[in-house]
Amino acid sequence: MPFATSTTSDYAVVCGTVGDFLKTTPTHDGSVVLNSPGRTPLTITLTVGRSNPEGSFANYVCVALDQGTPYPIFAGLGAPGREGYVAEGTYPATLAKPAPIGFVLPQSCAYVAPPAVDSVRTLWMVDCGADVNRDPRLVFSRAATAQGWKDCGPFLSTEILMKGTSQLRVFQSAGIGDFPRFAQYTDQAPAC
Repeated sequence: MPFATSTTSDYAVVCGTVGDFLKTTPTHDGSVVLNSPGRTPLTITLTVGRSNPEGSFANYVCVALDQGTPYPIFAGLGAPGREGYVAEGTYPATLAKPAPIGFVLPQSCAYVAPPAVDSVRTLWMVDCGADVNRDPRLVFSRAATAQGWKDCGPFLSTEILMKGTSQLRVFQSAGIGDFPRFAQYTDQAPAC
């Protein structure tokens, strides 16, 4: 496992330059803000149980995340040269394991929770900034079509994209404090 505090081999990582940093105390959660060019700054919660109140963050870091509301939760740090680390200047400055097949997340978005994997699909949760989070379909559609995916158009609150027999579905966030999601299905999908 690439992160000391991870509890699974599936993970989400976001990298960036440390902005605002609020230390965790023995009784209160802290936070850190990561900045990366082309992406809205991402706030990460540092919980009392997972963060060292004496520790600090500086410069460029890669952080593993767990799902949290309204911000993702710190799950560990990545080390240069190890799995789960995105070198500074590489974009997108985020990754997930497992990663979507045939699709690279746009730099304007970041994975914010480990993927949920079952026998039918893999589901990723992302943050693309407050404005885009309300309806991420356009951002995903543009990125996917640039990567050879066919845009099948919106269906209610879902965008459907096809590439060969693979299908991506992009879902709007459910509201305040929630993040949009996208899924890749394992079964052969019908054409658009």
